[in-house]
Amino acid sequence: MQAELVSRERIKALIAELKGTCEVDSNLTSLEPKVIELANNIATFGISAVDLLLQSLSDLDKDARRGAQLALALIKEPNSLMPLINSLSQDNLYLNFKSCDLSYCEHGQCLLLSARRRAVAQFITDVPHPDGIAYLISTLKNAPECVRIAAIEALAEIGDSAAVEPLISVFNNDSRMSWYAFKALKKIGDSRALLPVLEWLSEIKPDAESNNYYSSEFNEICDRRRIIFEAIIKLGVEQSRDVRIIDPLIGALKHQDLKNCQETVKKCLVRFGESAIEPLIANLTNENKAIRQSAEDILECLGGTLVSNPLAFAALQGDTGAGDILVRLWPDLAIEPGLRALEDTNINVKREGIKLLGKIGLPLSVEPLISALENSLDELIEEIAISLGNIGDRRAVGPLVNCLSRQHYLPHAGYVRSIMDAIQKIGLIKITDPELLRSLVVTLKYSDWGYRQTVINALIESGEGVIEPLQKACSDEDWALRSIALRTLGKIAQQIPEEILKKALIDEHEDVRIAAIETLAGTRNPATAEILIRCLADSSGNVRAMAIRALGRIKEQKAVEPLISFLTDRNQDVRYEAAVALGQLKDPGAIDHLVKAMNDKHRGKKVRVAAIDALGVIGDSRAEKSLRSALKNNAREFGDALRNALANLESAE
Repeated sequence: MQAELVSRERIKALIAELKGTCEVDSNLTSLEPKVIELANNIATFGISAVDLLLQSLSDLDKDARRGAQLALALIKEPNSLMPLINSLSQDNLYLNFKSCDLSYCEHGQCLLLSARRRAVAQFITDVPHPDGIAYLISTLKNAPECVRIAAIEALAEIGDSAAVEPLISVFNNDSRMSWYAFKALKKIGDSRALLPVLEWLSEIKPDAESNNYYSSEFNEICDRRRIIFEAIIKLGVEQSRDVRIIDPLIGALKHQDLKNCQETVKKCLVRFGESAIEPLIANLTNENKAIRQSAEDILECLGGTLVSNPLAFAALQGDTGAGDILVRLWPDLAIEPGLRALEDTNINVKREGIKLLGKIGLPLSVEPLISALENSLDELIEEIAISLGNIGDRRAVGPLVNCLSRQHYLPHAGYVRSIMDAIQKIGLIKITDPELLRSLVVTLKYSDWGYRQTVINALIESGEGVIEPLQKACSDEDWALRSIALRTLGKIAQQIPEEILKKALIDEHEDVRIAAIETLAGTRNPATAEILIRCLADSSGNVRAMAIRALGRIKEQKAVEPLISFLTDRNQDVRYEAAVALGQLKDPGAIDHLVKAMNDKHRGKKVRVAAIDALGVIGDSRAEKSLRSALKNNAREFGDALRNALANLESAE
């Protein structure tokens, strides 16, 4: 009895000592550690001190109240919990410390607050009570950081489901507290935390995107990813039916280096079935390769029956990733949506349907695409041509050529190039249809060299059946077509009607006249030389030059005199061709004129070299003498040409 009295007196003395303890001295040094020490001493008396401490909770002296609060929290007598919480709430302490951080809480006037908060959190953890849990939750919003950490840890230990939503709020909105909140949510294991934790994992960069594989930060991220993945397993991801987790699950697919993560996530997404299809299709073009590949794998697992229609719908809306996987895995199932799209009123859907059929590449699409080509708007022709070219069916050649030959189409429209490419891709082999041959001839007006050559080769292979369309084209209003038709005709026909040549030789466009000369030189017309000599009077230097070249090629001796006069023509190309042709004709009568051309500085270097070469070919003693004389005087400028000419003379002897 005596001992109890002594104890109570000692408790009273310690409580009395609390009063005024925390006054700050002249050096502004805090005396809060003294309050903490006194409270710890009082707590050693245990339950015996509780009634006196409860009385002190209403003491007017704030230091007495604070010390009593700390001591009661340390004693942990269940019946004192609610009076203690009420006292703390009445003091409204944490509202004055919204900006406190952990470092500040460990020093100065916040030290006592920190000690009380920690002690109360531990008290509530050891002696769970609904009101105590509510108190811990209330501190999550604006208590000092160290207190909030203590409250989070306490709530994790208690494991009450009432704490889940507040902890999720901290996890989502407070970056400094998120890791502590995450660990608490993981420990509680409530499935409500699955979505935010999954979203967090989907936002973290995978190893492959890290800039530093050897930094401590990188290692910490690796550990965190592993712990987070363990958490989503514990939170029931494998059993969840919440469709909201589909998108973050797909985002988590990028962690292909995280053991078992991808396989687990894939199984979960497959389990969602139809609900996962649209998000998976949307991620077929994701910038992350692991997500793209995994999305494709999962769609393949779901099967064509379930997936083909959504994929086709996405493809027809312009999703290239959806179209690619559909064509690769289920081309047969893609045909029907593609064909239906050809009848759609929306031009964009039509365009995507045409592209889809081209990617599939099955012959079944050829006739519908040909029909679309013949009845289509100009803006769809390019896609149809590309698709037909990809399929490569010869049935498309005629319609493509006819499309290209239509007069109202612009020669430089974008689809022209696509049609020509498609025709070349399919190939023009053994064309015998007269209508198709006529259309092919018309398409020669387009200036693409590769396409022209393809058509010309096909026309030549077609033989005499194409002569009539080519002859008709020689009178076409398009000069390019007239020119090409003449040249092509010269490669096929042995004889060309005289009226066609006469008309071409006086054509307004010089390229047509040149084509007529080239064609004439290749035929067996006895009047060729006479006609070519008349062409030497043409006003165009290019035409005169081509006529001279043709006369040299057919070795017409009657042309020597006229050609000599052209060694002084005003056009350098004409002078050059004249020198070359005279060398081909090998008439000694031209030597003196060629010597003059060789020595005339005003004729042009190209002409002088041609004259040197011609003298070397003719092989006369006068030519040799002139060449040796020129070698002495012009060795620096024409040495190589002169030596070659002299060598030709010596070899001829």
